Amino acid sequence: MFLALKAPSVGAMLPRLGPLLGPETAVVPALNGIPWWYFHKERGRFNGAPIQCVDPGGAMLKALDPARIVGCVVYVAAEVAEPGLVRQTTQAAGFTLGEPDGSASPRAAALAQAMAEAGMRATVTQDIREAIWTKLLGNVSFNPVAALALMRMDQIFAQPRLVALVRAIMVEAAAVGRAYGIAFSVDVDKRIEVARGLGRGRPSMLQDVERGRPMEVEAVVGAVAELARRAGVATPATDAVYALIAARNAALTAALTGVAAGG
Repeated sequence: MFLALKAPSVGAMLPRLGPLLGPETAVVPALNGIPWWYFHKERGRFNGAPIQCVDPGGAMLKALDPARIVGCVVYVAAEVAEPGLVRQTTQAAGFTLGEPDGSASPRAAALAQAMAEAGMRATVTQDIREAIWTKLLGNVSFNPVAALALMRMDQIFAQPRLVALVRAIMVEAAAVGRAYGIAFSVDVDKRIEVARGLGRGRPSMLQDVERGRPMEVEAVVGAVAELARRAGVATPATDAVYALIAARNAALTAALTGVAAGG
């Protein structure tokens, strides 16, 4: 079973999955950012702990047995053209699957094979957390900057000061990842050049702002700030952008709910 909701919508949905799950059903959350299950079988000092800004009190960990989860990182640029219609905006698309415990499991291999037979490019890794952080380097930087500046990727790259800000956030996020044992296979400069290839792409947070929808702020930006505090890593650029994008997100949410945003 694939979960393709945005991160803020997953918590309310998990308790409703029970009737859909058989004894061996795997659940594959295809999400941006740091997932709620991140420390499940992580085997470090935070093994099994929740990420509070994503899963306050560990409610999501309790709602679904994390043993069902197969991690998934999605690389695809797309836009919601209208309700029920998602249009892919680049040719390249890929999925990276991996078990939280780092094992080479038959179920992950079977999932990748089934996806390949359906015409999707899927690979299996024994280090799903490195894959999560590699993608996150782009999301934690370009997404909030695009939403705050109201700019596409090519417009950001035309602004040297914004590229410098993006790079500063990436450097900080990489330092946080390394504090949790992530050995990045791609450095920051290479990650920026990969993002440059998205051309006129519109990051998901920009799309959300333009459509008045809540953004994935906590999973993408807040989680990095929270993990940085736990590890004692300074992240001034990330913290500043987090404060700004969280305020914008609160305003969007208030507009939808009719509740005044405040601090």
